[in-house]
This record gives sequence, C-alpha cells and structure tokens, in this order.
Amino acid sequence: LDECVVVYLDDILIYSRDMKQRVEHLRCVFDNLRRERFYVKSSKNEFALEKIQFLRHMVSAQGVYVDPKKIEAVRTWKTPENVMELQQFLGFANYYNRFVSQYAKITAPLTNLLKKNTPYKWEPKHQEAVEQLKQALTSATVLLLPDPERDYAVEADASDQAVRAVLMQDQGNGLQLITYLSKKMHGAELNYPIHDKETLAIIIAFKTWRCYLEGRKTTVYTDHCSLKYLKTQPNLSRWQVRWIDFLKTHFHYDIVYKPGQKNKADALSQPAHIAAIQGRERERERERERERERERDRERERERERERERERERQRERERGAVREREGEGGVERERERERERERERERERERERERERDKGG
Repeated sequence: LDECVVVYLDDILIYSRDMKQRVEHLRCVFDNLRRERFYVKSSKNEFALEKIQFLRHMVSAQGVYVDPKKIEAVRTWKTPENVMELQQFLGFANYYNRFVSQYAKITAPLTNLLKKNTPYKWEPKHQEAVEQLKQALTSATVLLLPDPERDYAVEADASDQAVRAVLMQDQGNGLQLITYLSKKMHGAELNYPIHDKETLAIIIAFKTWRCYLEGRKTTVYTDHCSLKYLKTQPNLSRWQVRWIDFLKTHFHYDIVYKPGQKNKADALSQPAHIAAIQGRERERERERERERERERDRERERERERERERERERQRERERGAVREREGEGGVERERERERERERERERERERERERERDKGG
C-alpha cells in the first residue's frame, strides 16, 4: 500500500512509472488477491491508462484535476432557493476546495446563511459568491502529485476573517502547486493581532499537511516580516508557546520573508507544461461540447424530417380518404341508377303482361 497501490473500499488503483514496472505491480497485486482469496470482476478492470477517473477526480502523470463532467455540473447548477439546496451546493463545492484559493473567503457569505436562526434571504452578495465559486471551480488548475522524497514549500497568509495557505514542491520545474488550504477564523481567533493571525495560518497549514511535512524540510514563505524571528522571539503568550512547541517537536522548517507583492498565492505562475495540459483538456472538453451540440442539432434535424414525413403521410391519407369518399358517393349514385333501371324493367314486364292479357280477352 502507498508504494504502488491505493485502495478505497472496493476500488484498487495501481500506479507505475512505465510498462515494465506496471507488469510487476500487477503481478504483485494479483498474487496478494489470490493468496487472500479475493476476486475481481474482469469487466470492471482497466489497464495501462494514461489518465483515470478516481474518486470524482481525474489523475494522470501530470497531476490531479477536476473531472470535466463535474465542471459541467457546476456550470449548470441552479441558484439555491432554500437552505437544503445551498447545503447541497456547498457540499459539492467543498469536495473540491483544495483546487480553490481563498475558498473560505469566497464562501463566507453563503456559510453565514446556514447559521442558526438566520433567515434565508438571498441577496446580490450571495449570488456573487456563487458565481465566484463557479468560476474558480470551472477554471481550477492541475495540482501536482507530491513526491515524498523531496522537500516542500508552504506559503501562508491571513486576512481579517480567514487564513489561507499553499503547499508547493519543486520537482525540477520550479515550485508547483500541490494544494490550496483556506479556513475561516472563529471566536477568539478573530480578535488576534495580525502577527498571531499570520502565525495561525502557518500552524493550520502544518496541522493540515502533517502527513506530507513531518520528517521533510519545509520552507515557509510569509509576507509578515516579524515571523522571521518566530523561533527566537521573547515574551510569548500561552498559545504562542504551544504553537512554537508544536512546530519544533514535529517539523524541520525555515521561515523566509517575501514582500506581499511577491508572495501572492494567486500570482504563482504555473509551469508551462501544466498550463498547457490544462488548456488542452479544456479545449478538448469544449470540442466535446461542440460535438454534442452538433449531434443535438443533427438529432433535431432528423426529428424535423420525421415530422415532415409524418405530415406527408397524413396528407396522403387525407387524399386517399377524399378519393374513397368520392368513390363512395359515385357508388351510391350508380346503385340508385341500377335500382331505377330495375324498376323500369319491372314496369316494362308488367306492361307486357297487361298486353298479353288484352290479347287473350280479344
């Protein structure tokens, strides 16, 4: 597990660097399944794929990105009309929050609507938040797959009501994005001075990404200059002591000051090949949508042609009915004429009979 295999419930994902390694990994997995008497259904297996849909994400050698089908679902999601619909929308969006910078800040107006004893009143700020979230999800970047053998970089920042962070790694192409983190502050956190809010952003980042950062060297970038002295600052508060003790105990890290203009997570440039992959995937999705639209146009044209054919058939049926009706009227007239002819024949027969009677009497 976690060397070449990921298991989630009854799904088994095997990842390899090349085909030779793929065969070795498959043989190892099948041997273990056979030994434990587990069975797989051949019709559900897929082998040697360059990308795969797994847990509602697309995974490839380049990274992880949102399933295009889910992007389409976001685009067409209607405006929530009540609390339940809003919860459904936020539940869907929250599943992909790692792709969205400042997720907590964007969704704050929406989550405030879910507070107890808060009337559900939809305002322009709520619609704006929905549109921002849709835009962020439909334009989400490709996230790098982390390499556990390499060091990490964390960029952390805080605003008045939320903290955010970015986990990055250099795998030979400069720092690349692995995941976003965004969290609203609550209670006493909202009253912290800016120094403590910036420190809190670092603490939340390290707690959230502990599985990545523990045991690896990490460089922390901050736009708050005083945090450079976090390890050595005197006169600490109780929570500052706890925070620094947590960092010293579990992590090997350095803090680097970068001015705000150079330390914006949203301004981090994607590597060219990652951006190109994202662009190609979006273009392919747009082409698929255009093809679906063309197919819908063709189907509509076929339906119109079927309707025209049905109309022609109805017209032919009306014409046949008219012919039958005319023929029916002519048949009645001919029958009447034949009846009159028979009546005249009977009249002539009676006349001949009277003539014979007169001859006998004379």
